[in-house]
Amino acid sequence: MSAMTWCFVPFLVLTAVHFNVLVLADCPNGWIKHQQCYLFSHDKLSWTGAIVMCKLLGGYLAEVQTDDEKTFLDTTAHQENKNYWIGAHDSVQEGSFVWATSREPVHIEHFGRTPDNSHGNEGCIEIYANGDWNDNNCMTSFNYICERSPESEQLIG
Repeated sequence: MSAMTWCFVPFLVLTAVHFNVLVLADCPNGWIKHQQCYLFSHDKLSWTGAIVMCKLLGGYLAEVQTDDEKTFLDTTAHQENKNYWIGAHDSVQEGSFVWATSREPVHIEHFGRTPDNSHGNEGCIEIYANGDWNDNNCMTSFNYICERSPESEQLIG
């Protein structure tokens, strides 16, 4: 082969290569990624106030679907040493807790102790700093955990 041919072959190979780059989904600033995106608030609101704030931020009060997710939320609440509202309530039927967004039932085994409605008006669920779950008065102000999907993935190239 001539020198001209050797210069031409690498040019053909390089121009024929096409790169696709997958930009992975990410969470907005201040949110923590753990399959979904989570925001552990620094401010305190009532349970309904937290519902509204999470919606304004593009999410909803956290809804635990797996043991892994529960462990993540409990551990982070413990590290922050704060109590947090999550999206469970029993306002439809006393003692039957459901998730606010999905309306799916809450598995009672997630509670550190049985929800007891001890003051007669406890219909919303908080995660204690120790990881236990408790029913409390929905008007009480606590920090809250918002959940949302990561921002969409993009294929570039």
